[in-house]
Amino acid sequence: MTDKELSWGKVVDKNTLGNISLPKKMFDSFFKESLAAKQSLTHVLVVFSPKPRSLKIDIFPLEGEEVIKIQLKLTDFSVSTIEQIREITKELDLPDDLFMSGVCVEQRYCLYESYIEKNKLTVPIELVKKRFSKIPSITDVKIYKVE
Repeated sequence: MTDKELSWGKVVDKNTLGNISLPKKMFDSFFKESLAAKQSLTHVLVVFSPKPRSLKIDIFPLEGEEVIKIQLKLTDFSVSTIEQIREITKELDLPDDLFMSGVCVEQRYCLYESYIEKNKLTVPIELVKKRFSKIPSITDVKIYKVE
């Protein structure tokens, strides 16, 4: 049986956090055992998710170089709204999310965000924006390239 780890930890001074180096063995394990083992994968998406007591960092292997972020501003996360988002996603054959998150920040102000690979998108971005804009509880739709 080989030794494996579920996570890696490192204690650093908060003033040097912007210059943190991550353990090579962590990346070696990730690229060896994940979808990233494909030689054709040359880029990753890094998503930072601040929480009240932590900063979560997710890394996703990409098949291309471009990622778009879809951000929806909503008045609620009702079952009906979620079903409408799901229906549009299926109708437009949007690729699987690399990362998706949604939260109500305050009463009647919620955010839904989805990151997808642009090369897997089979419809124009403007059509995606137009379709999501028709959901009554969505007040704004932003779609932009992740740098």
